[in-house]
Amino acid sequence: MNDEHVNDDFEDDTDGENPDTSDELSSDDGSAEIFSEDAIEQAYLQALRASEEAGLVPDLPVLPPMVDELQEPMPEAAYETEAAEEHPAEEPEEDAPKTAFKPQQIIESLLFVGGEKLPARKIASLLGQHCSEESVRNWIEEISERYRDQQRPYEIVLGEEGYQMVLRSAYQTQRHLLFGLGPKEIKLSQDALEVLALVAYEQPISQESIQELDRSGVMAAVRQLVRRGLVTFEREDKVPVYRTTDRFLQLFGLRDLTDLPRSRDLSLK
Repeated sequence: MNDEHVNDDFEDDTDGENPDTSDELSSDDGSAEIFSEDAIEQAYLQALRASEEAGLVPDLPVLPPMVDELQEPMPEAAYETEAAEEHPAEEPEEDAPKTAFKPQQIIESLLFVGGEKLPARKIASLLGQHCSEESVRNWIEEISERYRDQQRPYEIVLGEEGYQMVLRSAYQTQRHLLFGLGPKEIKLSQDALEVLALVAYEQPISQESIQELDRSGVMAAVRQLVRRGLVTFEREDKVPVYRTTDRFLQLFGLRDLTDLPRSRDLSLK
């Protein structure tokens, strides 16, 4: 088909059907703009008015009012009051009463953990200002009586320096077997044993009195006893003297010096 003939027919048909359309759609600058923004807005408003008149647009839903329109905000004090009503404050718990220990219990603990001898005056001062030495002695007697009734393996004894909790002499053998603290494990020379006996019976004894033994190496034996913890060195009125120690009593199963044998010869176990 001839292109020129088709174009001529198309132009003739267009001119015949809508002779004025090309003039309306053409702009001054020659660009074709089908709809403008103003035209769209006008068409939308007209359609909206027509729909409202015909009852086609539903009514807008009624929104709930804002919170501030429902009720005024509750003041802070009101919140606190309401919270207090819902959760009443718990009453503070009273401090648990402190356990009151009996004087006898305190005395037992002091003698058990102290290790050293405590005189009645010292124990009374630890118990309080209103405690007397006589009360301490009575309480210790009550404790000792209870120990005897219950056949406890330990007892409270009174020595020259005060009260002390010790193992009964009947159980010393078991103690020595367990800890190896018997006199046989000391392994002292004969000279050292004689010096130890002298100190035990004559204490406090001065260095000059020991040297009167007139034996060679006597002071070496004394130093050996001091190193073993069986004899201690002290000064009385600026005079050096020697005494036996608590370890000496423990090793030989003695409660105090009054338990020393009558004979000057120590019987080793």
